[in-house]
Amino acid sequence: MHGFVAQIAEARPIERLNRLARAGWRTDAKFNCATIGMASCQPVTRSDTEAQLIGLAWLANRDEICDGLGLDTKASHLQDFDLIARLWERDGSAFVHQVNGGFSLLVYQPETGVVDCFRDPFGMFPLYYTQQAEHLTCGSDLRAVLHLANAPLTADLTRLADYIVGEEIDRSRTAFAEIRRVPAAHILRVDGQNAPELQAYWSLPDPDEISVEAAVSGFKAPLQLACSACVGGAPDGVGAMLSGGLDSSSVAGLAADQRAQAGAAKLPTLSFTYPGKPYDESPYITAADAQFYTDPEHIAVTAAPDLRALPGIVEEQMDLFLAYGLQKSRAIYHVGRDRGLRVLLDGHGGDEVVSHGYGRLIELAAARQWGALLRESRGVSQVYGSSTLQLFLLLFGKFARFKPKGLPRRAIMRLARRLHQKEQRGEPEFDSKTLLSDDLRAWLSLEETPRYDCTEKNGDTPAELRQQERFEHRRNLKAPILEHAFEVLFRAAGAACILPLYPFFDQRVVRFCLSVPAAAKLQGGRTRWVLREGLGDVLPALIRKRRTKADFGDEFRDAVQRFAQMTPIGHSLQAGARPIDLLRPEIVAELEHRVGELQHSSADVLRAYWRLTVLRDWLDACTRWTKLQAAGKLM
Repeated sequence: MHGFVAQIAEARPIERLNRLARAGWRTDAKFNCATIGMASCQPVTRSDTEAQLIGLAWLANRDEICDGLGLDTKASHLQDFDLIARLWERDGSAFVHQVNGGFSLLVYQPETGVVDCFRDPFGMFPLYYTQQAEHLTCGSDLRAVLHLANAPLTADLTRLADYIVGEEIDRSRTAFAEIRRVPAAHILRVDGQNAPELQAYWSLPDPDEISVEAAVSGFKAPLQLACSACVGGAPDGVGAMLSGGLDSSSVAGLAADQRAQAGAAKLPTLSFTYPGKPYDESPYITAADAQFYTDPEHIAVTAAPDLRALPGIVEEQMDLFLAYGLQKSRAIYHVGRDRGLRVLLDGHGGDEVVSHGYGRLIELAAARQWGALLRESRGVSQVYGSSTLQLFLLLFGKFARFKPKGLPRRAIMRLARRLHQKEQRGEPEFDSKTLLSDDLRAWLSLEETPRYDCTEKNGDTPAELRQQERFEHRRNLKAPILEHAFEVLFRAAGAACILPLYPFFDQRVVRFCLSVPAAAKLQGGRTRWVLREGLGDVLPALIRKRRTKADFGDEFRDAVQRFAQMTPIGHSLQAGARPIDLLRPEIVAELEHRVGELQHSSADVLRAYWRLTVLRDWLDACTRWTKLQAAGKLM
């Protein structure tokens, strides 16, 4: 695993540091800190001010930084953390504007008592903090922060309610009331005189839109640079996930090319296969294996995940997590470790960074380009096997020149709703908000201050509708769920001593993709068209032309139903400093009944049940962790 924790306090938490040392952490009693894995701690000096730099760093623009510091770009004796230290000594807190990569860092200046904490722009590395009366504790490892701070393990009821509903809204809360996270792209400053202050230092770029032709011809270069940075000169111990989808295939193909050009060994790839299942991706994986310079390993999955393993995952994560496929991700990390890998490249985020281009449908409807809308709707509906007519009618009824309450519009919208209900196979939708108890709703003041279903929406003027895809693209990249997902994957990979890297979240790739016009994202009924065309010389034709995504809904249904038969949730869950009921028992009973009766996949029902299962296991774990804490033991 990789992590750090530090405490700024007059008293020395010697015994708690010793417990971390016995668990394998490197401790420094002088600065009340502990590190493990790639994390480091070293003194730095700027303008005769001495400070201590502690944390984690991985640089995607290492050569650029070396050049700016006047160093040989092949200065392999310097770790990325060392380069960050030199940047801070030269630029102070402004170093964050020079760095492209992941970092979670703390700078402590003993003379002034000032503490600055820095988290990278997308939140690839976690960063938590808690301020008690006598100390400030910060770190990238949630368990270590809780332990060193000896903070109460009281549940944050707002975070629990969000989890029950299935929404990630707050970028600062954790499941523990006393622990906060530093949001991505923020600096936390604590000076001992004022309340901790969070300040954003970065926001998504807003580049000018380029032409479709420039988008296609320019797409490969930034992603190639990003993959090259991750491979890092083709060292041993670097591999890639390969699912057969567009994102993982793009990353694996470019990284493998880099290895081939360097004359290095083939790139190890790890792939899941599902023999005999409709969601088996073996044909696409095999096509990639045949074309790429890779050393593939196929991992056959013959049964749905066993949810009885969730308590162990809760123990590993410690925070609540919205990652329904996490059990399989964990498995692939451990296979990678057993193969001697230390770094795994992941295509995670390609959907958000490149964008499917769905906003273009609204742009076409608003412009009343009905032929183009029908063509693109047909392609979009094929991705998920949904109804082309339903999608088209929904937009046609909204944007055609009908009277708002006239008969034609009402008839069209009624038909669209019926087609949607047919797709649901008669299964009514489940609203997870109905699970919240009256006490919890009162705590949240939901009647006075609506919290859910408040997604940021674009305006409806002609000028705004013409930019709908750009708006949706940026909104998706700013969603809190992204940085929460990074934290979950970081902990899961760290448990297997793996560092996950995400080339699509290289700032060069993000900036370029934000300049791509809507017509290059969705064209000819193909989503992410610019990726398919821009990597035409990298991707096998079978992958480049594929229109569908694997649907694991039936696998998830089988896992949840099998577990539900063995282990009822229990209708009463309580939490809080003064415990209150979290759920409405009659709605939980209805949910359990619906899970048992499902004949087809119903994502909202299954996911709601899964979340309650995780929540129950987390509350049980909190009781156990509290006892360990009271006994003076490491949780």
